[in-house]
Amino acid sequence: MTNSTVANESNLPLVNTPLIYADTLVGLAIGPFVSKMILGIESPGQQSTPSLQVSMPTNALHDLAKHILELLQNADAQKNIVEGHKNFQAAITLAD
Repeated sequence: MTNSTVANESNLPLVNTPLIYADTLVGLAIGPFVSKMILGIESPGQQSTPSLQVSMPTNALHDLAKHILELLQNADAQKNIVEGHKNFQAAITLAD
């Protein structure tokens, strides 16, 4: 994740675009025309708390899912994810 103020692929400025963090998908309702995702925050020992609802055309959600899968199958993206996890593990591993 970056702190960029420009969307990577479209080069659109993200001025006044809210950033909302979510830990998990709490719910997903897929309809023939409109679908809804409910994202949430995980709390230790409790159920996830919904924090955001996103409604969008079902065909746009389908396109989003395809785009995410394509990105995750990209060799560079996989390498970056693995490297990021390794760096995180190294940073939190206690030295002997």
